[in-house]
Amino acid sequence: LWDNVRAAEHASRGQQKIALSALLPAQCELPRKQTGKYCLILVDDLTAEFDTGSPAWFVEALQALEHQVLITAVECPEIMTGQTDSALFHVKHGRICQ
Repeated sequence: LWDNVRAAEHASRGQQKIALSALLPAQCELPRKQTGKYCLILVDDLTAEFDTGSPAWFVEALQALEHQVLITAVECPEIMTGQTDSALFHVKHGRICQ
């Protein structure tokens, strides 16, 4: 809720995505603490609906977790280049290239 109104009715799509993204780390950490099992976090089209600065804080929050993360994006955000603990794959015409 945002000012006692459903966020879907009040917030922009970008604001909704930021709010939901902020909840994701907690959503994964609670079961890990209870069961000791880790999550596979799937993020589709990372940069869609985000403003230019938002994906960076989200990626940093995901990196702070010990869960495995798979992110798709039409274009590779600057924050994803040069990550030492990640692999970047390019899909072109149905073929996967590293």
